[in-house]
Amino acid sequence: MPRMTAGGPEIVHVCMPVADLEVHDTWRVSGLCGTGSKDFSTADAFVPERRVFRLLDPGGHRPEPLYRMPPLGLFVYQLASVGLGIARAALDEVEALAESRAPSLYQEPMAARAAAQVDLARAEARLGAARAFLRATVDDVWQAVRGGREPTSREIALARAACTQAVETAAAATRTANTLGGGGALYSESGLQRHMRDAEAITHHFTVAPFTWEQAGRVLLGRDPGVPAF
Repeated sequence: MPRMTAGGPEIVHVCMPVADLEVHDTWRVSGLCGTGSKDFSTADAFVPERRVFRLLDPGGHRPEPLYRMPPLGLFVYQLASVGLGIARAALDEVEALAESRAPSLYQEPMAARAAAQVDLARAEARLGAARAFLRATVDDVWQAVRGGREPTSREIALARAACTQAVETAAAATRTANTLGGGGALYSESGLQRHMRDAEAITHHFTVAPFTWEQAGRVLLGRDPGVPAF
């Protein structure tokens, strides 16, 4: 039977030898293919207590400030950073080919066309703003735990909102880069289409799904987020 907590069944992570697991080749996906996030299962395996990690109580295992960060938030901060990095790569790639690629039936390269100039400038500005918001809000949480206090509900909610904003903005930026890449971006060897698929895949994760806006808003208005962990 699961061990119950105030937030529902206790969630644990365990460390086990691969030999004790059956790995299922299920990771056949459109984006983030390289993570190899396959399913696995085991039965009747013994796991000693020293290999059990309580997901929502990392401070019970390590005393350092990193492990006093909001446990779900700590994971989401990393997720958002991946999205921002993918978008950065996509914009760098399309900007690098802007002088050498011209749309069909046109002589001027992409870099000389006003539509491309405006789209890229907006994408850069929005990506930079999302990155700055994420860094600022996560730093507020980090300074709180470094100083020995619990982050406020508002600090946590703003950081979570910044994560969702970063992921959505990153996906939009990669879509812009992919579209500007024209027909060549459709080929499987193009990094632009891969960036777009990877950035889009991140938006499907439950920690940055659209309903997280509601959860953050509830907290900012003085209400419970409505979920066991936030």
